[in-house]
Amino acid sequence: TLADLAHHQLVHYVRPLGARSAGFEYLVGNKVQRLPMAGRVTVNSTDAYQSACLGGFGITQVPQLGIHDLLASGELVAVLPDYQAPPLDVSLLYAGQRHLPLRVRVFMDWLTAILQAHL
Repeated sequence: TLADLAHHQLVHYVRPLGARSAGFEYLVGNKVQRLPMAGRVTVNSTDAYQSACLGGFGITQVPQLGIHDLLASGELVAVLPDYQAPPLDVSLLYAGQRHLPLRVRVFMDWLTAILQAHL
């Protein structure tokens, strides 16, 4: 339960190091709720985030797409599946040009199709 999280550690993820972690985030309807949690480590890298969780440093909130194999193997276990984190934005950066090269458009369309199949 959410109340049980008080007895657990969270691996805190922040984009710029030194920023304050929002804690455990979850949606109620369309509104984001934040539950402050204790934690021993704060990271700003997805590799470090996953490694800290696998190393037993605490709970993480990551897209299932990135850890599907770890869930299937039992290395990681989903907790509180009814309390989903808010979705993350996906961005594709490319050099700004007046006319987008066809190869970039083809890649963007391919990536969109791949992601939509999993989201």
